[in-house]
Parts: sequence; C-alpha cells; structure tokens
Amino acid sequence: MWNRPICSRDSAASCSAISARADWFDVDQVQTPWYSLSHESGDAWTIGYGYEHDQHWSFVLEAMQIRSEVTDRAGIGEPPNATERQLQLQIRYSH
Repeated sequence: MWNRPICSRDSAASCSAISARADWFDVDQVQTPWYSLSHESGDAWTIGYGYEHDQHWSFVLEAMQIRSEVTDRAGIGEPPNATERQLQLQIRYSH
C-alpha cells in the first residue's frame, strides 16, 4: 500500500492525500456437505484520493478493480473469469 499526504497535518489549511494498493489472492475451498471443492484466484487494484477541506468536511474518492477466476461460477451458468469495478465517494461532516 502506498499513501502520500500532500500537506502537513499540522497546518490549518486544507489537506489532500493519494493512495494506491495492489492485492493478489489464491484460495482453495475445502469440500463440505454444502459446498464442493472450489478454487479462486485473482488480483485487485485500488486507487484513492482524499481531501480534508477543514476540521468539519472531508471527501474521499476511491476506485477499485477486482479480476478473479472462480471454478464454481460455471455451475451457475457464469463464465469462470470476471472483472468487477467499483467507484465510491465518501462525504463526511463532523462537528
């Protein structure tokens, strides 16, 4: 994970930060009475930007992409490979 503030936290002025993160995963599921043997692997990437306007208002914009291969998806008629994308905006006010 990489996180880079663009100003000093000690200043009274507004502050920005950018961050980036990469994850890789590989999961084997054991067989149970409810689930069959399954395998999942993939990667995920997240990029974010945060802005603190003042002591009350802050904003965060985050984009994520997950690419994965799940062998059990074929059992429900889906292709085993999938790419999911998400964009989130957080607006926070505190007093």
